[in-house]
Amino acid sequence: MNQPTGLSRRRLLAVVGAAAGTAASAALPSAASAAPSPAPGPGSAATRWTALHSQNQWPVIDPASAGAFRVEGSNATTTLLTSAGKPSDAATTLLHVARRFHYDVAPLAAGDIHGYTTDRAIAAGFESNRLSGTAIVLRPQAYPVGSTGNLFPYEVATIRRILDDCEGVVSWHGDDPVRPAEGHFSIGVPPGDAGLARVATKIRAWQATPGMGAGSTP
Repeated sequence: MNQPTGLSRRRLLAVVGAAAGTAASAALPSAASAAPSPAPGPGSAATRWTALHSQNQWPVIDPASAGAFRVEGSNATTTLLTSAGKPSDAATTLLHVARRFHYDVAPLAAGDIHGYTTDRAIAAGFESNRLSGTAIVLRPQAYPVGSTGNLFPYEVATIRRILDDCEGVVSWHGDDPVRPAEGHFSIGVPPGDAGLARVATKIRAWQATPGMGAGSTP
């Protein structure tokens, strides 16, 4: 028995329409093919950092040159570069960043801050700064690398005030244009920088003065 003419016409139109849609899709470049792939090397995925210095020019250290320090006011601890068994200027500055973050942005619990590591596998060049004990990662589960928008605007504003405390010697990688990391902070100047020594001295003075430094009333 022959099918009604109208039904055959609808099927024919459906087939023709599907074929046209497939051809149109093939003619347009996909978003993945249109965007250039990142060049291999530091900053790309699946990279092993082999240099003797981290991205911020500090020497890669062994565990004997690092020490564990508690973020005052919290249960969080992290391992950073030491100097004569005490927090180095880099460690003093980064611990201040962590303390202010704890008080003014989001509380830090045990396990919420990562510092020095011996793992050379990185996904972005700035991650190598942990190899020199001059970088910290705060709440990595809350602020995954490569994503933005995990912080409220007032929290971003607070982070920028924390950076103001540090007078330009700390880099916040939430501003990284290629692979943002809103929980990553690094020393942004090379060893021996006079500005870093000045900031660390200022922070130590705050710590010794009641009502000053992280946790004090603005």
